[in-house]
Amino acid sequence: MNNDYNEIITEEENLPEEPQKKKNGALREAFDWLEIIVLSLAFVLVFFTYFGRLAVVQQTSMLHTLEPGNTLFISDVFYEPEIGDIIVFHAPDSANIHDEPLIKRVIATGGQSVYIDFPNWAVYVYDDPECKYNTLEDIKAAGITPLPEEYIKNNKAYKPEQTMNFVGKMYPVRLEEDELFVMGDNRQVSSDSRAFGPIKESYVLGKVITRLFPISEFGGVD
Repeated sequence: MNNDYNEIITEEENLPEEPQKKKNGALREAFDWLEIIVLSLAFVLVFFTYFGRLAVVQQTSMLHTLEPGNTLFISDVFYEPEIGDIIVFHAPDSANIHDEPLIKRVIATGGQSVYIDFPNWAVYVYDDPECKYNTLEDIKAAGITPLPEEYIKNNKAYKPEQTMNFVGKMYPVRLEEDELFVMGDNRQVSSDSRAFGPIKESYVLGKVITRLFPISEFGGVD
């Protein structure tokens, strides 16, 4: 009789321990998730502080390579500008067009010369330290060929029957060693180096590394 009573008491004393164990387990799991979230946020903060940042396309000057609303990851870590790169940069004061950064394509880099044949949509980029090639005839006679620019020829915004927009700048334009000549892929609406001239390399915030959003277009951008 006493043994049966002791067994009943022991079982009743153990009953409250199970809910307590579940409660402790739930707290531990919550703290584990909190730790993961905090560490993840710290990683994101460090990553975007030292390795890159996000940029959202606001304008239509890069149609249809980039669409308004596209979210991009850009980075300037060990970055050396090259022709064809898509970059994000601060607009020069001479632009007087936007407060937010601009997104354009690098057409020429420091020390190069740029000549644009507007009726034929041909952009010539060449080295000319002695300033020998000052006309289209000079350039063609020297065997200099225009940039291939497949991103223009395959662009839905490209209308070859129209003359590329001209804003009165004299060509060729010769770049200083720390300058870049930039243009938008949507040439007829883009305000770029044709209007505000070359930009300083120090204005560059970073090169577009990948498109993050929309997810369906995730990946590199050419």
